Amino acid sequence: MKVAILGASMSHQSRRHDTGAVVGYSVVLEEEFSKRLGLAPGGLTRRTYPGNRLNDGGLIQLREVLRDRPDVCVIEPLVEDSSRGTWAKPYELRSVYHILMRAGIVPVTFMVPLPAGTDPRRVPVTRTVREICAEYDLPVHDVDIPALVARGLTFAGHHTTADSAPAIGRELGRFLEKLDIPALKARLAQLDLPEPGIRMDRVPVPAFPSLFRLKLDIAPKGDAPFDLRVIQEQQVGPFSPMLSVTLRDAGGTVLAETPVSVWDPYCHFERASCVTLFSSPAPLEGPVMLDIARSEEDPAYDTCRREVDSWPGPAERLMKPAGAVHLVSSSGVAGRCLAYEIGWRPDRR
Repeated sequence: MKVAILGASMSHQSRRHDTGAVVGYSVVLEEEFSKRLGLAPGGLTRRTYPGNRLNDGGLIQLREVLRDRPDVCVIEPLVEDSSRGTWAKPYELRSVYHILMRAGIVPVTFMVPLPAGTDPRRVPVTRTVREICAEYDLPVHDVDIPALVARGLTFAGHHTTADSAPAIGRELGRFLEKLDIPALKARLAQLDLPEPGIRMDRVPVPAFPSLFRLKLDIAPKGDAPFDLRVIQEQQVGPFSPMLSVTLRDAGGTVLAETPVSVWDPYCHFERASCVTLFSSPAPLEGPVMLDIARSEEDPAYDTCRREVDSWPGPAERLMKPAGAVHLVSSSGVAGRCLAYEIGWRPDRR
């Protein structure tokens, strides 16, 4: 059997760098349950998106899950940093589950309401997730965080620690042991599942080490109005800029202008991230052009989670592409891009 884990930073945790102590539930699952679950060598894969959300980094990692072709995908939907991005919308959540089930992968939902004291009923995705799981009779395991705290186990905000990670890892392992995965896969194969409500199209981007501006021409594959989000894998850090994003129709008329921050409160250090460059405020009609350009505006440096002595000036800020541009839409789109490397000036059009 093969198992994939799809989740944000808590699911990404493994060991402390300084002591080597296990602080991630997935390590416990792999080390203590591989034989009990009949996992093949390398049969547990972690497709995680720390610092991102299910509807940006999670969708990129979902593509990797499909390439892994596991029997089971453990979805951990509750632990996300709501200081950036947005919670997945109901149709996005349904699409994630439908995509997995159509691929013959059993979704197992792992509900971990952190930080401690969180009422899971107040987390925006909870109701939709439970509705989906009830509709298709999918396995769900709820971790009782208050009960673990009452036992003296500790948590660090959204994260597990050396005493709580083993506890929830073993809970998940014992839950998976009880599931009849072949029977679940056979039942999924009999379902008449709808087409997913989202499409993901990929636009290659030239391998520039830095990027100041990106132009995208985007055309829908059908005639219906469509929602659109543009996501790019990037390295982010102290150098990350604010962007000015302009949306135009095929005739060049400006439809919308909006600021976007590539920089986020964790950009005191450099790391990989999935950046949402554009999200349509309303359904779009017909071909559009996006002009995504570095802005002179300062990011909200006062919200940084660590104290930093100084930040780069406007001329030193840039985007660092680390992958393709992903176009997430409700009906499928085709796109092409023009990119300007270092040397682009705000007055160049």
